[in-house]
Amino acid sequence: MPGEAKRKYDAETVRFSQSLTRPLSLIVETLKPGYSREDLLKAFRYYYPYEWNLIGERYKVYKEKDNFLEKNGKKKRYNPQKPEEYFYSLPKVKYLLSVGFRKKHASQYDERLIVIIDLMMMLLLVAVIRRRLKGHKYRVLYEEEWVKFIAFPIFTIITVAAILSSFGSIEDIQQRKVLYCISLGLMAMNFFVFYLLEDIVKKEEIIREKGMYETQSRNQLEMYSMLHDNYEKQRSESHDFRNHVMCMQSLVENKEYESLKEYLESINRDEHEAINVIDTNHVIINAIMNKKYNEAVRKHIAFVVKFNDLSNIVIKDKDIVVLLSNLIDNAIEACERCKEKRVIKIKLLNEKDNLIVSVKNPYSQPIIRQGDDFITTKKNDKASHGFGIKNVLKIIKQYGGTYIIQDRNDEFFFSILIPN
Repeated sequence: MPGEAKRKYDAETVRFSQSLTRPLSLIVETLKPGYSREDLLKAFRYYYPYEWNLIGERYKVYKEKDNFLEKNGKKKRYNPQKPEEYFYSLPKVKYLLSVGFRKKHASQYDERLIVIIDLMMMLLLVAVIRRRLKGHKYRVLYEEEWVKFIAFPIFTIITVAAILSSFGSIEDIQQRKVLYCISLGLMAMNFFVFYLLEDIVKKEEIIREKGMYETQSRNQLEMYSMLHDNYEKQRSESHDFRNHVMCMQSLVENKEYESLKEYLESINRDEHEAINVIDTNHVIINAIMNKKYNEAVRKHIAFVVKFNDLSNIVIKDKDIVVLLSNLIDNAIEACERCKEKRVIKIKLLNEKDNLIVSVKNPYSQPIIRQGDDFITTKKNDKASHGFGIKNVLKIIKQYGGTYIIQDRNDEFFFSILIPN
């Protein structure tokens, strides 16, 4: 049966050799260009010690069998190769050590290196841009927007990888140069896109600063206008007071009591319209609240206010103007769009060393929120999206205050607590 034993040995050797094909294919991916046969053997012994030990064990077993046959006066049957000789005789190893494959491997290694460099450059670019944008005053990009921008370098990496895989089998130098140029061009395009992004962010900051400055100037002008109107009204009333007295005296002297009664009623009616119905012992707050009250009444909006003495609050006049004007303007605008429940409820209280400001109003259109920002639905004011609320939040932060924003049951509620 010596022939059958040799056939079994040869079949087993073929199967074992085939089982090493996959490990060898993986090993060569770790080797640098220009690797030697010793490098390949060393890598195999390092990454696959179990398989290497099996090669050694097979050699010992079949060597002992041949020695046993020789001692008994018989011919050697197996003639196993030493582990190193067996390794270098494997068809896969011969292929991996061929000049053609090693040239191809060097080409593919360079291409893989381009992919790695491209990936590192893209990630570094994103990290640098994000770090730079963190230094800007405003949060100009949200997480969803970052995903969109990061998608571009990811797409670039995938594209470069696809190009490299298609060029892997080509050894032409000119085509390799084309490949390198395409890869570098895509990388340069990414830098250009993120440069444009940085430019857009800067312009956005300028627009926002301009919008906030215009809003602040408008609020200041409104405050001075209200104070001027009140002052002019008081001067006018003082000037007319003597004329009213003279007219009434004349009616009394002429005993025209019915006319006097009508005259008094007309004066009382006019004074009722002109009187300041809200008095918080704070000149600026009075001016704002009474103006907004009259505006709401003209627009058929109920204006319910709960207040107490606000004479000793610490918040500056210009800041209280921004705070109240923006909140109440938004409430009036929302009520104008409602067909029913047109009621604005406001609290202005100085309690326990805290200034409490709350505004509640109905709304009919959906409220658009992005984080802490609110997007306005004003058709005539698209350029200043959400500046009002941003200014309010900025003032709250400036004075170390806290706030709550809720929108439920078709009602919007904004409550602020600022320590005095």
